[in-house]
Amino acid sequence: MESDRVATSLRLTSLPTGSALFHPGSDGTHERGVAAAVFYLAGAGMVAVAALDPRAHTAVLLLLAATGVVVAMTALLARRVFTYVASVVCSLLGTVLIAVAVVAGSGSWSSALAAVLYTFVAVYTALVLRWQHATAVLVWAAATAIAASRLVDAPLPPLAVAFVFALGGGTLAWVTLWLVAEVRHRATTDPLTGVANRSSFETALGHAMATVRRTGEALALIAIDLDGFRQVNNAHGHAAGDQLLIEATRAWQPQLRARDQLSRTGGDEFCAVLPGADADQARAVADRLEQVMPQGTACSTGVAVWEDGQPLADLYAAADRDLYASKARNRAVRSSGNTPEPDRRTPA
Repeated sequence: MESDRVATSLRLTSLPTGSALFHPGSDGTHERGVAAAVFYLAGAGMVAVAALDPRAHTAVLLLLAATGVVVAMTALLARRVFTYVASVVCSLLGTVLIAVAVVAGSGSWSSALAAVLYTFVAVYTALVLRWQHATAVLVWAAATAIAASRLVDAPLPPLAVAFVFALGGGTLAWVTLWLVAEVRHRATTDPLTGVANRSSFETALGHAMATVRRTGEALALIAIDLDGFRQVNNAHGHAAGDQLLIEATRAWQPQLRARDQLSRTGGDEFCAVLPGADADQARAVADRLEQVMPQGTACSTGVAVWEDGQPLADLYAAADRDLYASKARNRAVRSSGNTPEPDRRTPA
């Protein structure tokens, strides 16, 4: 629909090139820093409570709590430049501080309270680190937990500590990973067709733009619109229209490469981002998308190729203009009773 196109164009226009959405490092830098600050601050509070235990080494625990506050404030102030490496360092440092707190608790309830903080490490690493790095951090955390358990007044068997840590921390980390993946999937996927949604399209286009500016490779955008979709809904009902959308996307996806992204940007509107594709390659893909439509249906496509220095909104608008020209051409051909030939015009 026209309103969907206008909304997308306005968002692309309003977002600066260096914004988080369209920045090549748009991988949660801000969120990593904030999450580290929250976990460290909460951990500092729990260690401070543990210092109330008369059997614990109060001075050591208070020093650890103060250290946690300092790390939390540093992460919060540096949240806009909080790198992935900083997240790894914070995770490793946190396990060491927790182990020291366990030992400082002298095996009393304060040690148990400090040991609970290992769950923070499991959740944080699952949220912000790649699974390989998260696993490595958890193995390191288990090693520090075993070492700490041997230094308290009532030492625990290492195998028992390792088993409890693997079962508890591993389960918590896995559940967190699963929940994050599920939320991310729901937030970036169109529930009807299973392709990327408009938000994911804007992110993918921004990342592709950042890549071409860095590498100089080509970038093409294909805008797709189903012809006569409103008539299908009016004549056969919305269920038939939904089925057409599903069948069309299933037919289109095999025509795209693995690095291309097909997104539903409106009711019957789609866009395909083609990194590394020039004008001829993009037009060839667009022709195939038109040719594989389910029997008795048709679509129109518009192609635009990024030019050096061109804003994102202009690239999207160029594809949109080419789409409207294609729809007008196909409409005219069909009204004459002929079958439209593939559009071989030079993309905008």
